[in-house]
Amino acid sequence: MIKLLTSAAMLLALTATNARADTLPKEVLGKWCHTSVSYNATYNRGSCKTRDGTMTVKPDSVTYEEAGCDFTSVNTRIQTWYEHTNHGLKETKHKVYEVKSKCSGEGENWSETLFLNPYPANNTLDHESFNDNELPFSFLQDQTTFQDKTTMMCKDRNGELYFEMDNCGDGIGLSFEKDRYTITKSGESIGFCRIAAVKTVWDPNIGVATKTMGGPVSYITAQCPKATKTLKLYSSKGSWYLEDKGK
Repeated sequence: MIKLLTSAAMLLALTATNARADTLPKEVLGKWCHTSVSYNATYNRGSCKTRDGTMTVKPDSVTYEEAGCDFTSVNTRIQTWYEHTNHGLKETKHKVYEVKSKCSGEGENWSETLFLNPYPANNTLDHESFNDNELPFSFLQDQTTFQDKTTMMCKDRNGELYFEMDNCGDGIGLSFEKDRYTITKSGESIGFCRIAAVKTVWDPNIGVATKTMGGPVSYITAQCPKATKTLKLYSSKGSWYLEDKGK
């Protein structure tokens, strides 16, 4: 009987160890500063000159000036860097932390996914935030005026990839708003789809226009008149790309 209990206890301990979530390393924790209020930004460690743009990261939460989030899970993701050297192509693995969280602020509650990307040598931390079931904030915002905008994605005539452009000419375009996108051809509307869900995850293979592989990808589920569509949206070096994954 004692032997059976001991075996059961060992199995329980092993299961608990295997189920243990990842934790944030010390180079992510602490107080961070940025000169502008933004949820997607690079933060510097140190004494903040103003309260605007301040962020404090703890093992189980993060607080901003007017909002805060409690973490529900932390997962370590891998970003791959490539550098040309005299000895050939050098590959380096870099850790990024995908954090699921429940947030509140200014009388509202929401869920979001954070990506925390530390650079200890520079004392900086890249921070990206994606609200659940919403298109990425920067996708529908003009980065010069910070006003809401409609974003046009134009289909490559030689494939299924869409590129961000001002005008699609006589080709196929998808014009995105907050909760829908309009399908255009030669600049004329030929239908629209309603956005039903958005889920953002880490994809280690994303890297369209950079020597870095890996980044956040938003999977969009849209209800169209004749079918349910799945779209894959991601950003690389300041430009947006979209793939039509079909039904």
